[in-house]
Amino acid sequence: MLVLVLLSRFYLLTRTQTLEQDRWTDRVQLSRGLCRYGNSVECCWGWTQTDGGRCQPVCQQGCKHGHCVEPDTCRCHLGFSGKACNHDLNECGLKPRPCKHRCMNTPGSYKCFCQDGYTLQADGSCRNVRTCYHANCQYGCEVMKGAVRCTCPSPGLRLGPDRRSCVDVNECALGRDTCPHRRKCINTFGSFLCRCHLGFKLTYLDGRYACIGELSPVPL
Repeated sequence: MLVLVLLSRFYLLTRTQTLEQDRWTDRVQLSRGLCRYGNSVECCWGWTQTDGGRCQPVCQQGCKHGHCVEPDTCRCHLGFSGKACNHDLNECGLKPRPCKHRCMNTPGSYKCFCQDGYTLQADGSCRNVRTCYHANCQYGCEVMKGAVRCTCPSPGLRLGPDRRSCVDVNECALGRDTCPHRRKCINTFGSFLCRCHLGFKLTYLDGRYACIGELSPVPL
């Protein structure tokens, strides 16, 4: 009877040790930072045991904006740097710059801004919205170096005060006309005409037009 009791206790002790060994074996497979010291298995130096029984690394300096991945080694969140992840990363100073036009650094991130006349896109680029369609010009426009400028279709027109519509230039009053002898300047919208003076008639003579007096004989 005594022999049976001793054998039973020995079996239970052996079974318990086997289960304990299996538990540690599983733990080695499932958890990092586990070391064997002689016959004991425990968390390695630089690691600590959690309430769940796993080993997690310890960062003595702490990880302000990140998390500890190895002993005294932090993995910083995006936008932060430093051993303790306590330094803001100035993304605006990186190359290539993240913004096309203007960049403003913020804690852990940055903001992009576009120049006047542009809209911000999702990738940080800026799209020109100053097009002829939006300029609302009376006649036409041109885009040069990102700037939109209304244009007039004739040298006898110029942009008005609103910089969109065109107003007439009086070439006759400004002396810009090139009317020949015996013709007077008649201003028109966007241009001018040269009309014969009173008493003269425009006549095609010797391969050109000339103002001939109505009472003057026309040579044959």
